[in-house]
Amino acid sequence: MIQLLTARLSRYGYEGAYAENGKVAVEKFETAAPDLILMDIEMPVMNGFESANRIRALEAT
Repeated sequence: MIQLLTARLSRYGYEGAYAENGKVAVEKFETAAPDLILMDIEMPVMNGFESANRIRALEAT
């Protein structure tokens, strides 16, 4: 699914990135500052809810 979505978005000039778990997603957010984040709720290490909360906290600072 991630490959399909990445291919579709690249047609419109967007670059995709993949994170193997929620912790890595938060780390990538800190360096990449993406326009859009899509993630599963169920992920290893840190779930989607916790990842989203941490990203929101980073945005607030």
